[in-house]
Amino acid sequence: MTDSQVEELRSRDDAGYMIVDDHWRILASDERNALMGDSGPDSLTGQSAYDVLGAEVITALERHGVASFTVDSSSYVLTVN
Repeated sequence: MTDSQVEELRSRDDAGYMIVDDHWRILASDERNALMGDSGPDSLTGQSAYDVLGAEVITALERHGVASFTVDSSSYVLTVN
């Protein structure tokens, strides 16, 4: 994915994003994805979404296209596009 494609995704929606490949490996995310605390979105790149989000969240995304979870008192809702 090119930088211009990532910027296009950022400009289309106010929601944060996480882009994964067909093996659920994280290709890109934005600064609104605060799942890793202060380490920033680049720290997520290359990691497995299973490790970052957990198998239960990934299973819900695969089955229903939506999942919700809480990390450090912050609630997240994920959808698959």
